[in-house]
Amino acid sequence: MKTRTVTHGGRTVKIALVNQRLSDHSFAAIRSGYRSGDQTWVDRSTDGGKNWTQCGPFNKQFSNDLNNLHYSMRACARFNGASFCTGWYYDND
Repeated sequence: MKTRTVTHGGRTVKIALVNQRLSDHSFAAIRSGYRSGDQTWVDRSTDGGKNWTQCGPFNKQFSNDLNNLHYSMRACARFNGASFCTGWYYDND
């Protein structure tokens, strides 16, 4: 699981890319500091993050879950007018 804790505009939010090893799926989650109106999404890449597709955003605490096998993925969130992402994760099994 990749996580990032960000403080912006007087709020601290913990963003996580949650990986489900058995199903090879991942989703973005705001683990702490969520407020109504915050957005989450997953970026997914086939070239290590040089180019990516944004899957979302969703106006909720969790994004949709996506197949992560052979993709680089990162979790992103937008709150207080700014966007933040975790580092990239690659599932190669």
